Amino acid sequence: MFLNEISDIVLLNKHQKKALVIELYKQGKTRRQIAEVVHMSFKDIADLINEYTGEDTSSPLL
Repeated sequence: MFLNEISDIVLLNKHQKKALVIELYKQGKTRRQIAEVVHMSFKDIADLINEYTGEDTSSPLL
């Protein structure tokens, strides 16, 4: 899926959005760029990226 084709997509389900976020992340897109394409919050995008990379953000900062 290419970025210019994404603008033609109107509705994506949850799994499609997740896959698109990961694909754009692997392409080196910033979270801001990803948010503009998939219309998701930065936090939701960060959560998906952290899940993909295996980073654990559930532990409190000391």
